[in-house]
Amino acid sequence: MSKTIFTSLSPNEQPDDVRLAFAALLCPWTWQNKKNVRALEQGFCSLLPIKHGIAFESGRTALWQVLQAMGVKAGDEVMMQAFTCVAVANAIRWSGATPVYVDCEHDSFNMDIEDAERKVSPNIKALIVQHTFGVPADMDKVMEFAKKHKLQVVEDCAHAIGSRYRGRMVGTFGAAAIFSFGRDKALSSVFGGLAVTNDDALAQKLRAYQTASPQSGYWWTCRQLFHPIVTQISKKFYTRFSLGKALMYAVKRLHLISRAVEPQERRGEKATFVGRRMSGALAVLASHQLAKLPEFIAHRARLVRFYQELFKDKNIEFQSSPDDSESVRIRFTIKVSAAAKIRQSAKTAGMYLGDWYDTVIAPRGVIDETIGYAAGSCPIAESLTKAVVNLPTDINTTPADAERIAEFIKSRL
Repeated sequence: MSKTIFTSLSPNEQPDDVRLAFAALLCPWTWQNKKNVRALEQGFCSLLPIKHGIAFESGRTALWQVLQAMGVKAGDEVMMQAFTCVAVANAIRWSGATPVYVDCEHDSFNMDIEDAERKVSPNIKALIVQHTFGVPADMDKVMEFAKKHKLQVVEDCAHAIGSRYRGRMVGTFGAAAIFSFGRDKALSSVFGGLAVTNDDALAQKLRAYQTASPQSGYWWTCRQLFHPIVTQISKKFYTRFSLGKALMYAVKRLHLISRAVEPQERRGEKATFVGRRMSGALAVLASHQLAKLPEFIAHRARLVRFYQELFKDKNIEFQSSPDDSESVRIRFTIKVSAAAKIRQSAKTAGMYLGDWYDTVIAPRGVIDETIGYAAGSCPIAESLTKAVVNLPTDINTTPADAERIAEFIKSRL
């Protein structure tokens, strides 16, 4: 039987991560150790480098707190790109502001500054720029636009840990940036996020928010630590009489592990965990993966080059990068006709390819009217949802896996 290939389902997870989660699960008295959180913050600041890092229980909470610290409030508007996750729109709405959706570029999948120029207004106070799938946005254009219209810039680096634009790490251009350590991100602690900034006053506000935030609860932390253990077992038996699928379904239904996006978030509401500090136990998991980041980055780069070579004879379009940039691609994204059909047929062959993003504001089930997206307002983003397929670049995907994926896709074109 061929190996089952996953683009998501905790792709960074290795046996040492599972052992660490299991050991932490047995030591609940360590879960609220603030020193572990500070160590993660300091380690991440050294990576970028940047002056201040403030950790929260998720990237969405980090973004919400950044917007509040910037003074974004009711009546304001914040620009963000379409072809993204509802977490970004929700963070804006939780601040009292209204999202203004900007279309994305056809080639890079990042924000189209020309469309931003068409949609800018005096009510817009900030701009959230996303580095989609790890490909840096054109920060020269972004910062020039922001300066012209006196907008505060927040970089959404949820996909882009380690990427560089003109030799400089993403996350160091704007007034602030946020990173995510979610289960399917480039560095994972199941849940977790970090806000970073060089602005002392902004950092002081963020630290005050963090201090005033409640600690993540013991049961919530337990569920996150259980996640690596469950997924490791599930993936081994995923297609064997569907035992792995059944296990994942059961533990979610029993609330033994959490979902990446809770049902209320699809309606624009806050999940119960939103607004909390990061657990010390999850900070340990994130720091452990941070130490492995150079290995992860080098592996992703090798696989991207391999995919590009495998697909060159088919003239398949890839997501493009700006000149003088280094993209640490969390997924290698291609554009094909009938993307949904290819993903479905690949699934039957034991290859679970990614669907970031098969809706303009993901995941499926988000109510566009609730989060203020008007159909037709971002036509390129809408077209991309029908055309993109994400291929895995994680440490558990081998060149042989990549070749199998590429040959399967080429056979369907």
